[in-house]
Amino acid sequence: MEGTANMNINENVYKKILDEMNDIIYISDINTYELYFLNKQGMKQFNFKHETEWHNHKCYELLQGRDTPCDLCAKNKLSYNKFCEWTFYNLKTEQYYDFKNKLINLDDKPYRLEVAYISTKRVQIQKKLYHITNFFAIKYNNQDKDLN
Repeated sequence: MEGTANMNINENVYKKILDEMNDIIYISDINTYELYFLNKQGMKQFNFKHETEWHNHKCYELLQGRDTPCDLCAKNKLSYNKFCEWTFYNLKTEQYYDFKNKLINLDDKPYRLEVAYISTKRVQIQKKLYHITNFFAIKYNNQDKDLN
């Protein structure tokens, strides 16, 4: 066998691979926002036991607890060529997530592929560093004034 390019792998194999990822991975219809796929980590994060709980439901309703699409939805910025990346706070889970999403074609129809991972600890550390840096910058500036 020359390589894997000629392998005919069925859909279940891809699903099993995506289910083994630690990241949350989902695919949604770009026009209707309906969820087409959610991996095992996503089901765990959002407390879904069965596919029927999320399949064909709107992503913003189930994953964000919203009645309308998210304000930061990057729908208009997505492309087939590269990932769009952003960080977002989810009110439903009370966690920060780093997102990477892009357009993909499935059955000649555009879908959003979204990969997300919890980044709450990183964001909290960044905020602490920001406050510490500002504290010392203010203290340093005040010290200069005292010397004059």
